[in-house]
Amino acid sequence: MTSEEQQPLLASVQVVCREAPTLMVEPQLVRRIEAFLDYSSQYWLHKASRDLPLRLVKRVFARKQWDRDDVVYSIGQAAFEGKLDVIQWLCAQPDESGNAQTRELLTKDNPLSAAAYYGHLEVMKWFVENGAQVNQSDDEGSPALMSAAGRGHFAAVQWLVEQGAHFNEDGEGDAPLHGAATFGSLDIVKYLVKKGARVDGKNEGGKSALHYAAGAAEECVELVQFLLDNGLNPSDTDELGRTALYYASTAQNFGVVEVLLKSGFQVNRPPEANLSRAYLEAAKGDRLSLVEHLVEYGVDVHYTNFQGRNALHEAAGTGSVSVVSALLGRGVDLHQTDKFGVTPVLEASRHGRLEVLRHLLEAGGSISDANIAGQTALHLSALGGHKDVCELLLECGAEVNCCDKRGWTPLHSAATAGHTDVVQFLITSGASVGTENTSGQTAQALAEERGHDDVVKCLSERSNTAGNQNASDPFAEYKEHLLHSAEVHFNSIATTVQDSSEGSWLDSPIEVRLKKHKWNSKGFLETLKQWSRLNHPHIVKLYGFSHSDNSSKEPYFVCEATTQLLTTEANLRSLWDIVYQAALGLQYLHDRNIVHGTLYLGSIVISSSGVAKIAVFDGCFDTYLPWCTAPEILVGLPASFDSDVYVFGLVIVDVISGRGMWKFKDNNETQDAILSGELLSKPNNMTPQQWDLIERMCCYNPADRLSMTDVVRELETLTKNHSMDQDAGFKDSAEHHDWLNAIDDQVAEVTLPCLDIGHARVGESTVSRLLTEIDAMCKGPMTIDSMNRDVYDRLTDIFNQLQAQDPPDNHIIQQYGNIVRYFHMRLETTSSVGSSQAARCAASRQGADDTFSVHGDIDRFIASAGLSEPTPVHQWRDQWESRRRQQQHEMLQKLENLSEDVEDDNEREEALTYLRFELSKHPTSYATSKVGDFTRAKSTITALSSLKNPNWFIPAHEVQFDKFDEFSRGGFGKVYHGKWKRSEVVVKKVKLKTEEDKAAFLNEQMCHFDPSKRLGINAVVEALKALR
Repeated sequence: MTSEEQQPLLASVQVVCREAPTLMVEPQLVRRIEAFLDYSSQYWLHKASRDLPLRLVKRVFARKQWDRDDVVYSIGQAAFEGKLDVIQWLCAQPDESGNAQTRELLTKDNPLSAAAYYGHLEVMKWFVENGAQVNQSDDEGSPALMSAAGRGHFAAVQWLVEQGAHFNEDGEGDAPLHGAATFGSLDIVKYLVKKGARVDGKNEGGKSALHYAAGAAEECVELVQFLLDNGLNPSDTDELGRTALYYASTAQNFGVVEVLLKSGFQVNRPPEANLSRAYLEAAKGDRLSLVEHLVEYGVDVHYTNFQGRNALHEAAGTGSVSVVSALLGRGVDLHQTDKFGVTPVLEASRHGRLEVLRHLLEAGGSISDANIAGQTALHLSALGGHKDVCELLLECGAEVNCCDKRGWTPLHSAATAGHTDVVQFLITSGASVGTENTSGQTAQALAEERGHDDVVKCLSERSNTAGNQNASDPFAEYKEHLLHSAEVHFNSIATTVQDSSEGSWLDSPIEVRLKKHKWNSKGFLETLKQWSRLNHPHIVKLYGFSHSDNSSKEPYFVCEATTQLLTTEANLRSLWDIVYQAALGLQYLHDRNIVHGTLYLGSIVISSSGVAKIAVFDGCFDTYLPWCTAPEILVGLPASFDSDVYVFGLVIVDVISGRGMWKFKDNNETQDAILSGELLSKPNNMTPQQWDLIERMCCYNPADRLSMTDVVRELETLTKNHSMDQDAGFKDSAEHHDWLNAIDDQVAEVTLPCLDIGHARVGESTVSRLLTEIDAMCKGPMTIDSMNRDVYDRLTDIFNQLQAQDPPDNHIIQQYGNIVRYFHMRLETTSSVGSSQAARCAASRQGADDTFSVHGDIDRFIASAGLSEPTPVHQWRDQWESRRRQQQHEMLQKLENLSEDVEDDNEREEALTYLRFELSKHPTSYATSKVGDFTRAKSTITALSSLKNPNWFIPAHEVQFDKFDEFSRGGFGKVYHGKWKRSEVVVKKVKLKTEEDKAAFLNEQMCHFDPSKRLGINAVVEALKALR
């Protein structure tokens, strides 16, 4: 039975046994399920114990020898479902020695808590009668009483107390009373208090039962009043400075808010932050009377929170017409922008609040408002599918073809979201169907990627262009990536809507990432289009995609096999290496103009060779995770490079500390912390310098964050610094982390005592000669020459300090020589780019990166060698940042006088090749330049030449290797270890003696990168068979 044949049977088992047990009377279906369970290695015992009746559990159990942990876990799963017969049978099975093991099974992992969580009293009684300990905690530190109280199971709570259960706190200081208060169970709270539970007990976060009751999911005014009557003080704050009023407001339990305000604060006034929160939440909840009461209580009607939002924002977003009218009447600013550029008009438009929008526009609101992503009210209403709002905005004069910063028009937004009615309306209102965004995509292209067939049809009819010619066969455009399903074998069957599975393809280990239901569901085509073009050492490699042979043709990606990152099994130094490698992968995505958008800890995986990689598509999430996202995403802005950087900062903390950035259990509290701009304190195992990087990555304002290029530079420095701190000596750290290790072996022995270190030989030269040549290469008029001169000045100062030592240290001189030689080698490479200044200018971005790296090497060398750095020449960072901005602007400005800088057509095309590469492959490196400069530069290149660089082209200045240190050679040329974009690679330098050699080489590259010119895998197999 193949994997494809097993999958519908597995689905049948789940549906029949869990959702339609009455079908178990059908003999034919039962026989098929039984045969499947007898054979399949895909159905685990714990799933069977949870889903299946005892008769089928026995069949699964008999299939193999299950270990004790499997049985213990299965008992817990059965306890969740209250399946006492399955539990009794599993406990009765003898161990390897033939003895019953009931007591041992029931005292591990505490299945009693699992049964108590769902209130299965009969199961609980049987557990205790057979040896379970009533006060034992589960793996999360929660005893059975806490589980039962937290789910409101009064009978279970009462029975446990009668059996001697303690009112003690769990591993985080929460008591059963807290759990009952969270659930809003007045009966359990009263019972526990009557039995002696401490009503004023607090957990580790300083929260009492009153805090929990006030913020309960189901409002319980009586419970709050009971706690107040029993002496709890509403003015008590937790460690975050929050009272019960704060939690009641956040949960929009306005009845509790009124109780607290009217009867709870007779003596002490609540903290202003709590009152202000209540004010905003009341506006959001359309509670006009409470809003007015709070204003009378002294809350500032014009209050804005950390995010910059006022009460009008909140009321506009939820459609609270009466509150909006009252606030406008009190003069609340309807033009107030929050930190993401959102106004009340934008908020109303985004959420489709038509009547509120009318009020705002009549009061003077502007239809031209735009957030920091450049999205107008029309963009947001189109994206949300609010046709009536779009109609109002256009009636008021909104521009139908306005563009945001991505080049998206409102039509792009509506098409992407699949709102056919809005698309039709915008077209009839004059929307341009053929407008392309900054990535060259029309609205129709975006709709095709996301599988919105009705939208595609509408757009193609209006534009007089055929839509996807292969709509009946959506795989047709990607034939070169389509793998035959017979060649793909699953090791297990994914049973969730989206999942991953290990397997093999042509006997090679792979990972299969599934996305079921619709092959052209949101993101699949888009991901396939993007992923298939990526080729980087730190990006998970896509081999292709396939689909099932059934009528639904459910698709899946086939990629290289990886394992999840386990931070508990790695030492701290290797974790920083992993973070650095992952950063290289994310930087590559950004350089290719791709926003990841769904980063989290699981996005970093480890390849079979031990290298960290970024998973472009993890098969689990189409959208962000609420605890791992940037603040602007939570308020509806599109994912961006900036949001990727923010989230990657959170991921770094998760990797290094072994815990997330946030200590909150509740997603709402986590999101609240993110929106409030809160960063928790520095983890103990991170240095101040490392934490400073996190803070700069996680700035609240996206414009203030580092770019991934900046992050990679900083991580390179931090990784080397951390290695040096961990190792005993400079040389050891270089052996593990430094590019200099590639040339260590080429530095000749220095004979000491040496009176002049300038005579010390470095490879085929001397220190003095290399410095002289560096000096000559730094005398140009360009900004990059000034950046190189800054490095040269530091090297010269160190040279003078070393020269003054008596005698100089052999090892120190060797390390200094390594730095000088490396910098000389990089200068030779970047200085020899092309024959024109324009070509050199195009390589200056790489040159700037090189100078940053060498500055870091010099800093570490000074610290290791015990040298002094009092002179201004060693205070390099601010100067480097200033010159980098000049370099970026200079590169873009060079295009305006390109014709004056080149002498002939060949020289011009050479310069354009490098400039074209820079603007297409490294756009994020010019993010700090003026938008107009960048757009003008791209337009200039397009106007000057219609040619495009081949996909395989990488300029020589991006590749680093030591030409004197090959590890293999032959008639074809030489092979070296090197680096490309800081990633370890192998460089093959080919001898091209004749024109025929050059033609053959270019043809080889085209065949490698152009799928249409490759041999199919089947043809290769047949050819190999013929050779045997």
